[in-house]
Amino acid sequence: MLKAKILESLNAKLETLESSSNEFCIAMIDIDFFKSINDNHGHKMGDDALRLFSYIARQIFPDHVDMGRLGGEEFLFIFHKSTERQCVELLDDFRKLLKTAACDQLSEEISLTFSAGLKEINSPHTTTACLEDADKALYEAKESGRDQTVIFKCL
Repeated sequence: MLKAKILESLNAKLETLESSSNEFCIAMIDIDFFKSINDNHGHKMGDDALRLFSYIARQIFPDHVDMGRLGGEEFLFIFHKSTERQCVELLDDFRKLLKTAACDQLSEEISLTFSAGLKEINSPHTTTACLEDADKALYEAKESGRDQTVIFKCL
């Protein structure tokens, strides 16, 4: 899904949240050290890595997950009717499959991992606030070692 479409989907979820009380989660995901894949293995390998990421994501996630590319190697996933715990488990499963597939289909030299920032949304927020919170959690995931999911927590 293109950036405009995934943001449109998030806006729609936020608009109906108050009337439907359907809690959901979003994950902002960034492929770890993607620039080094392009620099060390060429842009074709980088493109192959992005295609593999998208292919595995479509295979593992149920129909109630919207996925879109925000730009570069950054993605937004919207998990409808999912708890934080369920999302973390799904992302961990995705992480394991992606590593194995990258080794098998790209190169044994490429470790295709990602960092994710997860935000549970259970009350009205603006799109900007949701994305900022997920981005803060993503930043924490990257700063604390990458290849992990961090849940956004309010202080």
